[in-house]
Amino acid sequence: MNFKMYLPSSKLKFIKPVNSHKIDQEIIINVKKIVNVYQLQYKNSNTIYGFGDFLRGCFYLIQICGINGLDFDIDVSNHPISKYMNNQKLNPTINYNEIEMYMPPENPINFYNTFINLLKNETSEVYYTCLNSFPILKIKQSEIDFIKSRIEPNLTIKTDVDLVIKNLNLISNEFTVIHIRFGDMFLLHNSQYINEKFVNEIFKYLKPLLDNVNSKYLILSDNYKLKILFSKFKNGVFNINPITHLGVHSTLKDEHIKNTLIDFYLMCHSNKIYSISSYGHGSGFSKWCSVIYNIPYTSKIILNT
Repeated sequence: MNFKMYLPSSKLKFIKPVNSHKIDQEIIINVKKIVNVYQLQYKNSNTIYGFGDFLRGCFYLIQICGINGLDFDIDVSNHPISKYMNNQKLNPTINYNEIEMYMPPENPINFYNTFINLLKNETSEVYYTCLNSFPILKIKQSEIDFIKSRIEPNLTIKTDVDLVIKNLNLISNEFTVIHIRFGDMFLLHNSQYINEKFVNEIFKYLKPLLDNVNSKYLILSDNYKLKILFSKFKNGVFNINPITHLGVHSTLKDEHIKNTLIDFYLMCHSNKIYSISSYGHGSGFSKWCSVIYNIPYTSKIILNT
């Protein structure tokens, strides 16, 4: 796939923003380009976002750039995931140690104008940051295409994904993903406890799907013990491979990073994603995969109390 820089030729006309933020298109700024940078540490923060959160922020920033006639780019070259993506090399002109995560003020009245006011005070023509805000406009196909081009898997990951599909007797675009976000207590802290009520609610919700023996389901989860509970369903398949949270230093073993990205790109081959999350905000990992690869998506929140 050829990479194409997102270059809006003029200020764009937009319909009313989806979250009613007032947009002032007359603000003049010095910045000519914004780059959303994904790495393990920022000058002002040791805590970083998960991969889905980062992708969400990319959609916000590409829209900000479109509104203001700026160039936009994505840089993941300073994060270990870059090993498994195409065309990811450190930019020698960037001082990655000086990049700051954008920290909005608490409860800003207007997030868009708050961010633009920050850009007004920037003296550099290129603004490097990391941001996970939600897009404020209806997402355009050109935005999707650009972001997809910047996270294209390399041959290693593509080969491994194809091998998993083959070994699990799946056919691309002919299986459905059930993605269950159990929670960080297992993924980060290796907690062995599984809430029985939580599990029962999951299977109650999934029963109509799993009863359909003509459909094939790939089970993805951050909890391998939960996957094993699907063994009794002949139309449910899964791998038992350790994955990780891509925003947490202590869990970033190379094998786990690779397995996590394999899960992400496996979802790209599905015909639908059912997401179950123990968090009220859902799962950005599967949500933004579905947006980027145009996969029908259904989300269910089941709190793991």
